[in-house]
Amino acid sequence: MWVRFLSILFGALLPLGAAAQTVPTATTWAPTRYAPLNEGLFAASVADLRAQLAAAESKLGPEATEVGVLLSRLAYALARTDNTPWGQPYTKRQHAEAMPLARRSITILEKNLGPNSLETGKSYIIYAHTLAGLFRHPEGDPWARKALYMLEATKADSPDKYELEAILRHYADELHVVHHDVEADEYIDRINIAAFGTTATPDMIRGEAYAPRP
Repeated sequence: MWVRFLSILFGALLPLGAAAQTVPTATTWAPTRYAPLNEGLFAASVADLRAQLAAAESKLGPEATEVGVLLSRLAYALARTDNTPWGQPYTKRQHAEAMPLARRSITILEKNLGPNSLETGKSYIIYAHTLAGLFRHPEGDPWARKALYMLEATKADSPDKYELEAILRHYADELHVVHHDVEADEYIDRINIAAFGTTATPDMIRGEAYAPRP
């Protein structure tokens, strides 16, 4: 009798368990969206990017699209690896070196790809990121919002969209560092709505979101 009762109970619970397994969670989405970026956008060192940029300029000319992309990547790498103490003058920060590179990237990519390209959008937010690191957030905000609007308008998933999304999230982190918390939270909410259709928990955008693939 007990054996029959337990078998009936197990049979009733089994579909519920299977249904529960199909419900996606934030941490199941994140690695598939962001982990490849560790091998691309976030992987190259400043030294490697300087060498790639010099080679591209020599081979393709200073106005080539690839040069514009590499300028943007180098600016981003400089900003992301900037450990200059905050007590130092802002002009000593790597953000200061990154800023004209990012601005030149915008000029090249707008000319070659147009202002609506996601690659151009990434150059917009990288420029804003460098300005925020120099406490010049108001100058960068119009560029950051251009990039945010582009993310919100992009419906199809693509590596370019994920990169734009990831840089926007890092920009929001930079806003928190310089104590623009209200703007940072607005960005995070709008990014999550554009990416997932809902405002999401921090677990979706930190931790496992940038973890390497197994």
